[in-house]
Amino acid sequence: MVIILHVAGCLWRLSADFQLQSSNNWIRRAGLADADNIDIFIASWYWAVVTCATVGYGDVVPVSGYELFWGLSIIVLGVALFSFVLGDLASQFS
Repeated sequence: MVIILHVAGCLWRLSADFQLQSSNNWIRRAGLADADNIDIFIASWYWAVVTCATVGYGDVVPVSGYELFWGLSIIVLGVALFSFVLGDLASQFS
């Protein structure tokens, strides 16, 4: 699960770079344009965790089409994986 969250967070960070002609991306919207790389990485990991856990607080949101596509993809993958993990845990303790 940690590896999947790490990859999802890294790809979420990368999704901001796909819109090369526009400076409108989730990093600027979240106020992290001048932040260090570690702060952006933590925000990316945070987004991956709350998205995969289906919490989605809405403070880090997709802005461009690329970000929307990746967000939709990780929501589908995250819900399936999170449901599988919780179901497996529940079946082990019943």
